[in-house]
Amino acid sequence: MRTLLITLIGIISCLTLENKRNRLILIANEINSNPNSTWTATTNFPEKLLEADYSTYFNISYDDPENITTLDSQPTYTKNFSSYPESLDLREKYPQCKSISLIRDQSSCGSCWAVSAAATISDRLCISSNLKDQTILSSADLVSCCKMCGMGCNGGFLLPTWYYYVLKGIVTGGEYDSKYGCMPYPFQKCNHHSEGSYPNCSDLHYETPKCTSTCTNDYEKSYKDDKIKGKTAYQVKGEEAMIKELNENGSVQLAFIVYEDFMTYKSGVYKHTTGKKLGGHAVRLIGYGVENSVKYWLIANSWNDNWGVKGTFKIIRGENNCQIESMGVAGLVSSSTIGTTEI
Repeated sequence: MRTLLITLIGIISCLTLENKRNRLILIANEINSNPNSTWTATTNFPEKLLEADYSTYFNISYDDPENITTLDSQPTYTKNFSSYPESLDLREKYPQCKSISLIRDQSSCGSCWAVSAAATISDRLCISSNLKDQTILSSADLVSCCKMCGMGCNGGFLLPTWYYYVLKGIVTGGEYDSKYGCMPYPFQKCNHHSEGSYPNCSDLHYETPKCTSTCTNDYEKSYKDDKIKGKTAYQVKGEEAMIKELNENGSVQLAFIVYEDFMTYKSGVYKHTTGKKLGGHAVRLIGYGVENSVKYWLIANSWNDNWGVKGTFKIIRGENNCQIESMGVAGLVSSSTIGTTEI
């Protein structure tokens, strides 16, 4: 009886994976066969990648500003909007800022909210210091210790994370297995809905690390002394506000709604076409432009650089597609003690 039960479970699992593969292939074929499509979908879905639990990744909780009593306002910029460039890539504008080109990896932990926040703030530290401050802030510190931000590896909020940065501060820390900073990221890189040299994320599962007030790395500062605090935290909504913010202060943290067709993204300017809603995801906005007469946002994801276009994707701009233009967050930073350039 036990052998029969195990066999039946295996058959059901195989059928489920096959159904999932067939559904994604149908979605990809619909996109690729559309002559008006602005993007290309992949039809390569290895079995291990089909086993991924989407709820692990798409668990952003949308912020309710009414629950935040000290909401700051986005700064007022006097420059005429028409004077901003038609396109911008912060990696090209600030090549000395190593954090901007760094594609982080959240691993098999629902920490996109923390990873993209720490990355965005690190970018802003470098830009605001005239490229002198190369500090990399710790995603791990947010995941493990910011209780007001959310549920660690089980999702979080954007605005409370930035307020935590203002009120409590964040310590330094590089990627997994890094010797940089007070608290490097504790989880290894893995393949997110793509093939690569890392383990498959579906084979890994991590719980939220326990909060500790000591550095997990061999570091010259104490946890308390390594904290870096921000000045303000505010929402950034709408195409014009987002373009102004990018040009004036740097990267912006965004949240957007993920649909099934996004899981097939390969290249081009993504626009939601078909498929059911999977949840919310947080990312880092690093630019904008126009491709084949289609306006786009340039986004850095947190699934390492073997996903998408070297870890990035483009999404259509000006249409609030997937609510990408309604859930932006940023803030003014305070320069840290100048960090080392080793990441």
